[in-house]
Amino acid sequence: MSAPTPSRDSTRYWAAEPNSEIAAANVVERIARYRQWLKDTGRAGRMRRGWNTMYGRSPDGGGDTSQTRQSGEQGEYVDVTLNNFATLVTQVTVRTTSNKPAFKAIPTNGDSKSIEQAAFGQGLLEYYSNTHSVADRDWEMVEIGNILSEGWEVWGWDATAGKNLTDFTEEAAVNEGDLEIHTTTPFRVAYDPDAESIDRLKWAAFKRRYNRFDLAKGQEERNPEAAQKLRDMSGDSGMSREWDAGEDDLDLGGHVTSCSSDLVWVWELRHLPTPALPKGRLLRFVNSECVLYDSFEAVTGEDGEKSINDHGYPYAADELHMHRYCPGTVIGSIAGHAPSSDLLGLQELKDSVATMAATAANAGGITNLWTKTGDKLSVSQVAGAMNLLQSAQKPEVLEGVELSPQVPAFDAMLDQNMQARMGESDVSMGNVPKGMPGNLAALLEAKTVQYNSRGQASYAHVLERSRTGMLKLLKRFANSKRVAVLGGVTKGFEHKEWTAKDLDGVDRFVVEAVSPLNQTYAGKCDAAHELLTQGLITKEEYLAVRESGRLEPAFEGSVAMENAVRKEAQILVKGIGLAPIDVAKSFAGGTPVFVDDGQPHIRPLIYDKHWLHIVEDLGAIASPSGRDDGKIAAAVMGVVEERVRLMKLVDPVMMAVLGYPDEIQQAIMMGQGPMMMPTDGTAPPKPGESTSTPAPGMPGLPPGAPSIAAPKPAKPPKNPLTGEQSPSPHEAVQ
Repeated sequence: MSAPTPSRDSTRYWAAEPNSEIAAANVVERIARYRQWLKDTGRAGRMRRGWNTMYGRSPDGGGDTSQTRQSGEQGEYVDVTLNNFATLVTQVTVRTTSNKPAFKAIPTNGDSKSIEQAAFGQGLLEYYSNTHSVADRDWEMVEIGNILSEGWEVWGWDATAGKNLTDFTEEAAVNEGDLEIHTTTPFRVAYDPDAESIDRLKWAAFKRRYNRFDLAKGQEERNPEAAQKLRDMSGDSGMSREWDAGEDDLDLGGHVTSCSSDLVWVWELRHLPTPALPKGRLLRFVNSECVLYDSFEAVTGEDGEKSINDHGYPYAADELHMHRYCPGTVIGSIAGHAPSSDLLGLQELKDSVATMAATAANAGGITNLWTKTGDKLSVSQVAGAMNLLQSAQKPEVLEGVELSPQVPAFDAMLDQNMQARMGESDVSMGNVPKGMPGNLAALLEAKTVQYNSRGQASYAHVLERSRTGMLKLLKRFANSKRVAVLGGVTKGFEHKEWTAKDLDGVDRFVVEAVSPLNQTYAGKCDAAHELLTQGLITKEEYLAVRESGRLEPAFEGSVAMENAVRKEAQILVKGIGLAPIDVAKSFAGGTPVFVDDGQPHIRPLIYDKHWLHIVEDLGAIASPSGRDDGKIAAAVMGVVEERVRLMKLVDPVMMAVLGYPDEIQQAIMMGQGPMMMPTDGTAPPKPGESTSTPAPGMPGLPPGAPSIAAPKPAKPPKNPLTGEQSPSPHEAVQ
């Protein structure tokens, strides 16, 4: 059976081909075009040379840094392979990744629920970063990019991973699924090289090795024919029929037969929805004859008619979840570029200089012996280490081979050029010249960091995209309940049960590069000590930071308070205020007694930080529209007045504990004391003002309480001599 050939129908978009095998052949053709582009532009050759040099095989692949070799007609040369290339690439990789970015989850809206979900998403990011070794994958991506001009990080969803959700004894295993992440080289991906930029890619493909027997097991029910093809394959099968001889796998180091015959390469095409392909497409195949999955599912109806059930692209419609890191890009092209590619020729010269020096040292170190014999001079070697000279007359003294002084000078020039191309200096490489002023050394180091800023910006952009993509994957696929261990909750760790709904309010992550010192244990302890000296945390919280190495628990109370203040203001905007009041109980006790009617309300507590709430609450009626809405205005004023009343009842000791501002404490303590505020709109009596005049309401009761006049003073008894009624002191004053 011949392999399917690509479609030649010019009226149909190549990725919209309904036949899965022909569609796979179309993808193979696109992969071949991408690889031909790598060759035609010389990128493939440079990538191979960079890879060989990085791992000690010299640019041409014939060297070996682990040993010296003999070359020449009589083995007179001592071949030496150096690896300054790897030193500089590693230095740049470390510099790029050393400033560990800080991530911030951005909520979709400003409501309290979205803010709480964003805080949860922040903890979930840290959980997956630890459990999936994401930082290691980030390092690999940057290192590959610095060697080969571009490195790839691929995220996806593995439906076979995670906890098993079914009983093995009754039915086939169904797992909850989990994130998967891996890094790969540009030789194992393919994309449209004519795209304007990497952000405008509409499709990309990549390959990865899988156990063919595992794949066959998963295909048994839905595609028995493909399952049998997988079992019949060998480890170096795959797309061998699609390539010409010798080009079956354009990969680093050339094509090498797999050591394990159980593994085969599987290609995956990810195509975003476009006008030509409205729902997008996901296609997995080993070769055009063995398709493992296609979102275009061929269905045969009861009448025998065949149709296509288009399941569509399963991931987010705007996300390939394939992220590329490049130190730089070729202007006017989608191609990435790395300064390290310019080091390869210099590295070859370094190897030549090292070979010259080693050969000269080896020749100069050989001992010459002389014995008298006939007139003919002959030279032979004794035990491979000494030269034996024979002649009738003793020859003149022979000077040993000397190395020209231009050779080490040329070698030093090569070092300087290699460092300069990578933006490094002797200072950044740890070789500070003797006597160099400290300010000059600091300037050189700052210049080195500035030179690498483009690579760090690219790194931060990739991390932001990949973490936001992680959120999208979890929101799309994490439908079953699962457990994550989140740190910093109630000053410890919490096993949090969650589903995708807990991330509905999270929009994306943004990243900000922070000092690497802040991410270390010593840096966090220093920060905690500074906060302790300023009185911002307690000594118990400081000791907790030293014990756990985590700063987050020390601020959880402050963050929770800030969220509570914001949440109250958001509720007031909806016109929701205090709960209804039980008038009778409020009148009997002299303080408001609220009734629980089962509806959401704001319930201030005496030990809230009222001054924070009041400022935020009044913001709800700061705009004319808020003031014109009587329901919102009444809700705000009722809550604010209640908080003012409670604030005046707070014990001075608790004021100090809660951190009341000094001006508020002074205002409360200036003669007003714990006086209750009237809530009927009348002003409180001024200090020294008489309160004997009947008031329309009793101070301290909420609106709606019965109006009670103040009791009148008792009249004095009549004069027993005259029988006249003496005036009361109150009437005399009037």
